[in-house]
Amino acid sequence: MKKIYLLCLILLISFSCFAQGYDIKALADTLKYGWETPEDRYQFRDDMKLRTHILDDYNSQLINIPTNLSKSALIPGLGHFQTKNYFRGQIFLSSEILLIGSAYFMFDKAQTKYDQYKSATQIDKINEYYDDALSHHKTGVIISGLALAVWLYNLYDTYLVTREYNENLWSEIKQKEINRRIIIHPNGITLKF
Repeated sequence: MKKIYLLCLILLISFSCFAQGYDIKALADTLKYGWETPEDRYQFRDDMKLRTHILDDYNSQLINIPTNLSKSALIPGLGHFQTKNYFRGQIFLSSEILLIGSAYFMFDKAQTKYDQYKSATQIDKINEYYDDALSHHKTGVIISGLALAVWLYNLYDTYLVTREYNENLWSEIKQKEINRRIIIHPNGITLKF
């Protein structure tokens, strides 16, 4: 127990030796902030509250880019819908549905021809079914590659659109706050004309 008290005493003495003293007059000097009158200080405070309000609005409406990218990775176009780019989102979503559906159709057709190839007994039919199965499979692979390319471009475009949305959001919120006609603050109500 004595060791704990001794350790606390040593820490207290060491902190008091290294502690900096604060000059209250230097801290209370308003001229270093550019406030020559109390009105300047009040104006600064009101401006700081306005900026804080704008920043709070911005942070509440901000779209997180990684989250939006993950949404768009799961469902192509969803990230565009989040940023209110509905037309682009519909284009990406319908393109992916069309390409994936076409690839599935081609692979299914290739499998059907392959099944016919396995059950065929005539050499002409065997060659025909095999060539058809190979042709449909190649087409399915090409369409799958196109679907992958559209999906990757969808992610890239989602990143660009989300960044642009966030930049425009800041400007819109700032302009809306500046254009407010009635401002209620601690000093009273201000009406702008």
